[in-house]
Amino acid sequence: MTTTLELDRRQVPAERRPCMDAARRQQVNRWNLSEAEQQWPDFTSLAKEVGLRSYLAAGLGFGDQRLGALNLSRPRR
Repeated sequence: MTTTLELDRRQVPAERRPCMDAARRQQVNRWNLSEAEQQWPDFTSLAKEVGLRSYLAAGLGFGDQRLGALNLSRPRR
């Protein structure tokens, strides 16, 4: 399973995560692991475990309708 799919599958139970924040607020959450520790500690721990280096979540919407978020990630090499 790829890193992004594994992260998405395992973060669903986490209440605070950049994807859900971006979707709710219709904003962009962009971070590297050192920047994210304070805001999303559980998510950051999981991201480290699956090997991510950075992550971007952008809220998607149409007018006042919230549709979700687009997530991009970069693995550590």
